[in-house]
Amino acid sequence: MAIDEINKAGGVAGMPIEPVIVDAKSDFNVYSEKTKELILRNKVVSIFGCYTSASRKAILPTVMAQDHLLYYPTCYEGAECTQNTICTGPLANQHSKDLIPYMVEQFGKKVFFVGSNYVWPKESNKNAKIWLQKAGGELLFDVLSARHERAATIITSNLAFSEWNRVFGDDKLTAALLDRLGQHADVLVTRGPGDRVPHAVKRSQPDEETAPTAP
Repeated sequence: MAIDEINKAGGVAGMPIEPVIVDAKSDFNVYSEKTKELILRNKVVSIFGCYTSASRKAILPTVMAQDHLLYYPTCYEGAECTQNTICTGPLANQHSKDLIPYMVEQFGKKVFFVGSNYVWPKESNKNAKIWLQKAGGELLFDVLSARHERAATIITSNLAFSEWNRVFGDDKLTAALLDRLGQHADVLVTRGPGDRVPHAVKRSQPDEETAPTAP
């Protein structure tokens, strides 16, 4: 590891680096607790870590209150300037600028976005939508991500779920969509002929009472 190489070369300012490793268990409360321990009990010089923007935001109040230093080493959404934080990863627009045009060229123009309900997926999808429009792509599906676990959504289809991959053209993509759709969902299956065509025909025919009669 880099720490071993640095220590073998004499450390930093003649002092070896001593890493203190903690597991936050992907729990925002644990992130906050462990951050306090690292700063107050372990007396670390700085913190390297967090892998989601949500976890970064969870520990920032503690980092700033203690006037400490956080190095955030992965991608983030940008649009913020926070004291006591150094972000070293790429921004959401830097992810999308080259990737989206390449995907449109290589795999086609029809796209839907899937993301969890926190700041990075939201900002990432927002940037990706801009580059998709510039690349001439067509965004088919981002409404469910916005409505997921927030509001009821009714979807009708005359295709069985096993046939949806014919529409999206990709088994994995279809599986991801159905996974999102199926959570907390009630599926109602109706059988028999549809009633749209008969209703449309009926609407197009004049009523007997109003039909013109021959003189």
